[in-house]
Amino acid sequence: MYIVAHNGARKWGGAEKATALLLDGLSRRGHRVLLLCNSAEVAARAAGHGVPVERLRLGGQAVLTDALRFAALLRRHRPEAVVLGTFRKLWLGALGARLGGVPRVVARVGLETDTARSPLYRVALRRWTDVIVLSAEAMRDCFLARAPGLDAARVVTIRTGVARPERRAAPGAVRRWLGVAAGARVIGTVARLAGQKRLDRLLEALARLPADVHCLV
Repeated sequence: MYIVAHNGARKWGGAEKATALLLDGLSRRGHRVLLLCNSAEVAARAAGHGVPVERLRLGGQAVLTDALRFAALLRRHRPEAVVLGTFRKLWLGALGARLGGVPRVVARVGLETDTARSPLYRVALRRWTDVIVLSAEAMRDCFLARAPGLDAARVVTIRTGVARPERRAAPGAVRRWLGVAAGARVIGTVARLAGQKRLDRLLEALARLPADVHCLV
């Protein structure tokens, strides 16, 4: 199967890495893949994972010329499926995929805030998208509530896979290195150092916890 994905983010983050790993995994299973993206940074980082990449911009909702260019490219490539990985580009991306004659359009939704808050997105989900993939089952009720008329059977949950990391040191080595006692409680996060990740809330929560709680970022 030939699978084309589009990512419209400007920065390389978790969702962009997940898309690159998804395409790399599909390629290893024998599928042909291609990533189209807005950003040169995303293109370079995805290429580093061995994923074939082309730059193709999808802009704001009103830039219909971008959807037409997307459709023209898809008519040339003739993929059997398109995966749209950036929710804000769903309307243009799904429209372009349908105009390009792609038989299967999949939308990947990774954030709880990515819901059909406008008629444009409700149309894109109901008419131009075959399957909507959520990253957590807890997102399902809110997503369906914001998309009246959407067939719930087309909304599925596929959790983001995480490979078990290789252990590189004996248990407790990291605590000893950081000077954290063996029995001390530890909280933390793995995220980009960006405002969107609301690390300020993590620190506010830490300030309300007992003094023996350690926080790793």
